Amino acid sequence: MQIKMENESISWRRKTMSLIDATKCRVLELIESTLQLSNLDLVASYIFRGEKSATMPATLKIQNDIIGPALTDAQKLLGEYLKWLQSNSARGGKLYKEQFEKRWTSVTYPTSQIHLEAHDMAKKVDLSIRVIENISAGATSKLFEKQIREAFLGTFGGLGAAGLSASLLTSVLPTTLEDLLALGLCSAGGFIAISSFPARRQAIVDKVNEIADGLAREVEEAMQNDLIETVGNLENFVKTIGKPYQDAAQERLDKLLDLQEELSNVDKKLRTLRIEIQNVHVS
Repeated sequence: MQIKMENESISWRRKTMSLIDATKCRVLELIESTLQLSNLDLVASYIFRGEKSATMPATLKIQNDIIGPALTDAQKLLGEYLKWLQSNSARGGKLYKEQFEKRWTSVTYPTSQIHLEAHDMAKKVDLSIRVIENISAGATSKLFEKQIREAFLGTFGGLGAAGLSASLLTSVLPTTLEDLLALGLCSAGGFIAISSFPARRQAIVDKVNEIADGLAREVEEAMQNDLIETVGNLENFVKTIGKPYQDAAQERLDKLLDLQEELSNVDKKLRTLRIEIQNVHVS
């Protein structure tokens, strides 16, 4: 039963990991499309107008279209996983109980005790779903916007309007002679700003990968712990309901051992009598 549950739980973990990975890929795609030098609206908002409170469309998208639905799907999936664990545990407990009763019809087990142990076996396990419940789509989206804002500010925040304008000009021109001429007209600071932008974007990508991979490990570990706890509860249930049958089997074994000892003693006495009888005949 335990091995079967462990093997089947692998598919549940794969589904959950696939959901997390798909969500991570969507976030990374959004970062790539948002963190573009040609994204003039964002640059203008953060640098020229100094907007700090305005929420950009990408933030709403990550909250309402990506993270929010993904969390809902993950909670549903993990809820089904926990139900599967409890269902398999209950079915296994019932099967073991029926096998005990079928083999040992003479043994009676207190009904109240059975209900008590069944309750203990059904103890709630929810480590995996609690991991997901601790994640907020709103907080995640705010972190996303903070990272995007800092990337633009870190790149262009120290430039003057002229340097910034020249820098942005090079980002939207095609890579032709015009582009090279524009680069030549850029201030040194503007050129450095553009050259540092890809590294800042990659740093955010790396951060997303780190967070998503860490979450995947945490969820997978929690799912494994839920499985271990469920199997442990089942084992304790089987041990408890099997105790009367184990005691009955031990009692029967003790009787057989006593009978074997008695037969052995009788056999010794018979051998002694045979020897005595032979001695009488000889004398």
